[in-house]
Amino acid sequence: METICCFERGTVETLSSNCKFDAIKELISKVSIFGTIKNIQKLEEAVICREKLQSTGIGNGVAIAHGKTDEVKKTFVVLGISKTGIEYDSPDGKPVNFLFLIANPPEKHNHYLSTLSTIARIISNHSFRNEILSINCPREIEKRFHKAFHYYINDFHKIAFRAS
Repeated sequence: METICCFERGTVETLSSNCKFDAIKELISKVSIFGTIKNIQKLEEAVICREKLQSTGIGNGVAIAHGKTDEVKKTFVVLGISKTGIEYDSPDGKPVNFLFLIANPPEKHNHYLSTLSTIARIISNHSFRNEILSINCPREIEKRFHKAFHYYINDFHKIAFRAS
């Protein structure tokens, strides 16, 4: 999946915002990986517009915000970590500690779906979430997620190709 950029250097940041829209803006502005995007406002608008339709908070301290824009040529996954939590209108009413953001080109919907599925699978592990929250170094968090993501995305593709 060469068109997915996830958990590489510059994709994980700590967040200080406590409201979801401010946290989305903070994450987009802080991650260095988005420095290559010419019109960052378009990405921000796409993600916020999608979030206004329905909260992407999924519970257990996790939100997976996303937006489609032709400003990106491949799928990007970034992560904002909030130790104090972000009010996010999640179904369980709890604040979000993990704000994932997927930026996707409109024509790469299958990449988005496999990426979303893989993130959900990784983050569903309670012990892994607690371990990540205890780490204070964004680079170390990137390494742990990178390893887990590539393990599960490869597993996802083996299953998908066997089924077809």
